[in-house]
Amino acid sequence: MACPHVAAIAAYLKSLHPNWSPSAIKSAIITTNVSDPILALASADFAYGSGQLNPVNATDPGLVYETTTEDDLKLLCHLGYGTSRVRVVTGDNNISCPARTSPTAIKDFNYPSIVIPVPPKSDSFETGLLRTVTNVGSAANATYRAEVVVTTESARELKIQVKPDVLCFEYLGEKKSFNVTVCGGNFPADPFFASAALIWSDGTRSVRSPIVVYTLPPM
Repeated sequence: MACPHVAAIAAYLKSLHPNWSPSAIKSAIITTNVSDPILALASADFAYGSGQLNPVNATDPGLVYETTTEDDLKLLCHLGYGTSRVRVVTGDNNISCPARTSPTAIKDFNYPSIVIPVPPKSDSFETGLLRTVTNVGSAANATYRAEVVVTTESARELKIQVKPDVLCFEYLGEKKSFNVTVCGGNFPADPFFASAALIWSDGTRSVRSPIVVYTLPPM
């Protein structure tokens, strides 16, 4: 029943905000969910996603993560779909995938969640990501402050920094970018999962993005 529930909420949001893009609607649904983690299972994020849907909160998310058509095409090319398949999907025969895709195409894809795979037995790792949010709140002037919340004990082994950690908006539709740096190390050979969340809050709204770090299975 998850699919019809989400579809109904998406249609509801579109009726209230006809100018919102599909990515803005998706972001509003994801970032306003109520998180109720399964503490006994560190990898539970891969099961329940970002949490339980909250249609009321989704109508006024405050900030949204949007992607452009160009962003989506770059991602498809990076995932190996190739020029012919991308042309079939888009119906545009003028599109061509580059011979080499940017290594940042996935990690900097402006999605409202962050997932970082790392090799097992890694001594250390450091990953930097770029995200951009758009002010869609009811107030043109708004200040959001970042907070990183640890969901599982394993996430305490990570260092997560957000710069800048304060975003000040002056008008609706204004975009602000920020960097997220995640580092850690000494990962065990066994599967490792760490779950945290980045929350932007203006004191009224909370914009929550899940953060998951996990070890890749051995090849």
